[in-house]
Amino acid sequence: MKFIAVLVLLIVTTFSAQAGSPKTSSTFPSRRIDTLVSAPHLVVYSDDGAADATVVNNPVAEVRSILQLGAKAIPLLIAHLGDTRLTAATFGRGQAQRVPVGYVCLDILSNIIWSKRILVADCSDDGLGACVRDGYYFRPDAYLRKSGKLVPQSQVFRVQAKWKRAYRNGYIKYKHLE
Repeated sequence: MKFIAVLVLLIVTTFSAQAGSPKTSSTFPSRRIDTLVSAPHLVVYSDDGAADATVVNNPVAEVRSILQLGAKAIPLLIAHLGDTRLTAATFGRGQAQRVPVGYVCLDILSNIIWSKRILVADCSDDGLGACVRDGYYFRPDAYLRKSGKLVPQSQVFRVQAKWKRAYRNGYIKYKHLE
C-alpha cells in the first residue's frame, strides 16, 4: 500500500512540475508557425515572370526558427497549409493583399524538401510555382473572403492532401538549405 501511495505521489509531482513549466517554441513547434503572424517583415510575392521571391532567402528570425527544426518542420508545415491567419507577406503590386500563413508554409516547404514527385529537377523556369508539379502548389490568392472571413479554396485542401500522402509514403526528403 505504501508503494502505491509513493508511486501516485511521484506521478502527481512529475505532472505538476511539467504543467508549471513554460511552454517554449522548442517544446511546442506549432508556436513557431504562430510567430509568422506577428513577423513584421516577410516578402512580397509577385505574379510577374520573375516571381521567385521566397521567405527562405535572408530569412527573418521567425522563419529561421522553423528552418532550425530541420526535417521535423515538414509535417508541421504540411499541417498548416490551410491556415488562413494573415501575415506581413503580400501578393501583387499596387493593391497588394496580405498572404495567409498557409501560403508562407507552402513557400518554406517547397524550399526545404526534395522529391522528384513534387519538384522538377534542374528547373530553370521562373514564376510562382514554376518548378512544382501539378497538384502540389496553390497561389497566394487561393483563399476567398466569405462573410468577412478568409476561407481556403478547395484547391488548398487537395494540395494539402497530396503533400500528406507523399510524406506518409516516404516520397519527401529533407534538403538542408545552404
